[in-house]
This record gives sequence, C-alpha cells and structure tokens, in this order.
Amino acid sequence: MEQDPQQYPQRQITIDGDTVDSQELVNPGSPLKIRHADQQYLLRVTRQGKLILTK
Repeated sequence: MEQDPQQYPQRQITIDGDTVDSQELVNPGSPLKIRHADQQYLLRVTRQGKLILTK
C-alpha cells in the first residue's frame, strides 16, 4: 500500500557521521514508522521523554 505524499510530506534529516538527532526523527505524539525485514515498528517518545521502539 502506497502512502499519499500530501498526507506524509517528505522531510530531510541531518546525519553527522553515524549520528541522527532523535528530534529530527520523532516528536511527542507523532511516532515514526520503521520498516525492517518485512516488519513494521513504531519509534516514539514517551511522556517521560524516552525513546521506545515497539512492534
């Protein structure tokens, strides 16, 4: 299933060596979907400001 590009606009992130600032990937209340080996995961920020990756 393809995503509607207007619903999910493209964005650019900065990669410094092998480091990405988490604030560029995910915001509170807006999880990032990650596809890996035909599985989908969600990366989100908890209320305490910690990152959590769930299947």
